[in-house]
Amino acid sequence: ALEDKLGEPQSAQLEWSPQNTIKLSEGLASTLLKLLDALEDNDDVQSIWANYDISEEILERLTAA
Repeated sequence: ALEDKLGEPQSAQLEWSPQNTIKLSEGLASTLLKLLDALEDNDDVQSIWANYDISEEILERLTAA
């Protein structure tokens, strides 16, 4: 019914969403962000899924540094 009204979708994929998240301290958040950067730089890694929760304050401090 949606395809009749809107046309065919441009893309579709499954997306994993965590049911539980883990709050991280500044030290652990820093380590995790370094790991995620390293994984993203690796050509063999296609997708990264995680269940972390970094507060806005910590994220701002880490990205400003």
